[in-house]
Amino acid sequence: MDCPNGGNLGRPVSGSKERQPPVVRCALGLVGVSGGLSLPSFYEGLPLVLIEALACGCRLVSTALPAVAEQLAPQLGDALTLVSLPPLVTVDEPEPADLGAFTSALSSAIGHSLDAPALGDPALTLAAPLRRFTWPAVFERVEQLWQVGATRAGR
Repeated sequence: MDCPNGGNLGRPVSGSKERQPPVVRCALGLVGVSGGLSLPSFYEGLPLVLIEALACGCRLVSTALPAVAEQLAPQLGDALTLVSLPPLVTVDEPEPADLGAFTSALSSAIGHSLDAPALGDPALTLAAPLRRFTWPAVFERVEQLWQVGATRAGR
């Protein structure tokens, strides 16, 4: 996969890549060759970066944020490893005394994730409810919307 600066990122992300702008191909390629994504956040809603990385075939490690644990984890199976949140002093500030145990648990989860077999093509391996969020599926829907808009504008 080629970046606008001429670099090559390794395996391409499946889908309509020939119609994607070079910057999008580059960004997807960077995520796609990484093999994993870690999100050690203490405060998030439902982070889309997890779904975006999964759409590129990455294994995921995330803190057990409420929306991630309740809404994503049941759909993702072993593609997602959750790490318990440490006790928090404020809404997004961990208790300093518990950071050592948290970073150790996070490091261990990342190591296990990197040692696990690759997920393969997300269009084939994702649970049915999430297949519509793969990059090719999202790109197709966006492209259809632009075509409808262009057709209406031409009237």
